[in-house]
Amino acid sequence: MHTTGSMLLISLGPIQDFIRSARRCQDLWFGSWLLSDLARAVGEAVAKMGAAVIFPAGLAASGAVGGQPGERPGVANLIFVTLPAGISPATVAAAAEKKLHEELTRITGEAFKKIANYPQAEGLFHRSVARKQIDELMEFMWVAVPYDNTRERYADTRKELYRRIAALKNTRQWQQPGWTNDAGAGVPKSSLDGERESVIDESAYDLKGGVTPRFRRRWFGLKGAERLCGVGLLKRLGHELGDSVFRGGKPAFHSASHIAAIPTIQQINAHPAVGAYLRTLAALGLDLSRFHVEKPGEYGGPPTLNGHDGALLFPSRMEDHFSENLIGDTGEPVDGKVKEAMKALRDLQEAVGLPAEPNPYYVYLLADGDNMGAAIDAITEAKGHHKLAAALNGFADGCRAIVGRHKGTLIFSGGDDVLALLPMHTALACARELAASFHAKMSDYKTTIGLSPSLSVGLAISHCREPMSEARGLAERAEKEAKAHPGKNALCVLVSKRSGGDLIVTDKWGDHAAPAASAAAQPLDRRLAHWIAVLEEGGLSTRTAYDLEEIAAHYGMLKPEEQHLRRDEIRALCTQILARKRKTGGDGMADNAHIQTILSLLDAAEQSDKELKNAPADRVRRMSEELQIARAFHRAQGASSQKGESS
Repeated sequence: MHTTGSMLLISLGPIQDFIRSARRCQDLWFGSWLLSDLARAVGEAVAKMGAAVIFPAGLAASGAVGGQPGERPGVANLIFVTLPAGISPATVAAAAEKKLHEELTRITGEAFKKIANYPQAEGLFHRSVARKQIDELMEFMWVAVPYDNTRERYADTRKELYRRIAALKNTRQWQQPGWTNDAGAGVPKSSLDGERESVIDESAYDLKGGVTPRFRRRWFGLKGAERLCGVGLLKRLGHELGDSVFRGGKPAFHSASHIAAIPTIQQINAHPAVGAYLRTLAALGLDLSRFHVEKPGEYGGPPTLNGHDGALLFPSRMEDHFSENLIGDTGEPVDGKVKEAMKALRDLQEAVGLPAEPNPYYVYLLADGDNMGAAIDAITEAKGHHKLAAALNGFADGCRAIVGRHKGTLIFSGGDDVLALLPMHTALACARELAASFHAKMSDYKTTIGLSPSLSVGLAISHCREPMSEARGLAERAEKEAKAHPGKNALCVLVSKRSGGDLIVTDKWGDHAAPAASAAAQPLDRRLAHWIAVLEEGGLSTRTAYDLEEIAAHYGMLKPEEQHLRRDEIRALCTQILARKRKTGGDGMADNAHIQTILSLLDAAEQSDKELKNAPADRVRRMSEELQIARAFHRAQGASSQKGESS
């Protein structure tokens, strides 16, 4: 006879909207960290009350308490546990919710201490409104069902538990926010998401009151006329907190500008002119402590500009640097200092052979496991879920080292989710290694139709000056395209061009153990690597992609059935265009092997398109986009040709 206990499921939110509303890398990183930390606090509270934690993986596999928080994988927002008889689910849930709010209050208090150090800033800060906004940030829901702790009842009970939490979410009631009346009428909304009222008094934006943009930056972390609500302000100030909040050490993170500049940093960092340049900036009064970033540690990571952010290499950002980060700010114009700094940067460029500005593009990576729900449902006992949780934890725990080896910065890894920023010259290799690692960890698990879970990856190439929220939106689109690919297990690369339309290509991963024999049979990441190498050696003109695009545009105006009737004509025209293209910087004709590879790819697409019913012009367009994306990677790799590893 089994004594009846219970299953308990706790859901925390919001998740995606909270992370998405980030204008800067620091906002993105701290938002991701905060949600994971709060979920961990809830999991720890539940575990201490006698619960057996099954999910999330970060708690079940590595233990709820102890370890180095900066090194542990992230914690997801669903906490699934079993409780023995005699322990009330309501009591456990109440204690968990209390712990959630205590942790959030503790972090908020530490973050807002900075403002209290400036009496004038405190007078412009609507602290009570900010507190109320943060108090209502987290949504805490829980459901529980009786469970007799038998293998026979495990699967059915778990399904009932998840059915109930879905029903609870679909029937919850919405209430007027508690801070609305306190905020007052006509107050601008947050610049991050437009949801909550700003908590910075509008008089702070009146120059007649003596509050300059530099003061707003120093006090509140604001840029220009930016408005922030309490939640946004917590993100902005929270990243500066110390070990008392991060409990063992804050993981390193880097700005989008720094990630984009990594190829240049690798090339020049050992040159003595870099130190001279930084000393000049310090002599001009620039607060270089604002640009300090952690050097690569145990897990690797991005090289640094002698311990500083690569944003200092961008002439287009120099005025912002001096407008917002001067020591001993008097509010005086900074035009003269900016001119001297620009001259120092030009001297550096001349000394080390730099172009006018580093490549401004970087890669935002989002990855998510395929068929995970089906794999979880196929397991019918808690022991199996514990084993799966350990495997997921092993994958997430290894992501920091994988991303670090490829000079990237890991924002979040937990379960089957990964979020990272990478320089363009390493992004493809990093994505493949992540997918291969996930495949290895999940190879023992199957769904009801016999498939093992796989990892689909979206890579979005974005300009470092675009808001982080836009880069994330592109990455989400790329990840969605990858997960919509037939059979999934796919990679999608999306390039957002500041002028013209976006480029997007999607294809399945190949065998992670063995590369294909020919370029035509390679998966997308290796095909792109092949075209990058071809462009590097001058084996194909950079105009080829655009000429193919013109063919696709011309025949794309025809109906699909007409295109199929003229497919031989389209192929012959592609052959003619390819054959007359000269090598870059040379007099010879394009390499026939590369021409045949492109044609074989078009032929292979034709075979697969019988099911997809895509027209021939679509195949040519996709080939054009693939070559254009390869060219974007090739341009970015130009600065990384000298692989200096100094940090």
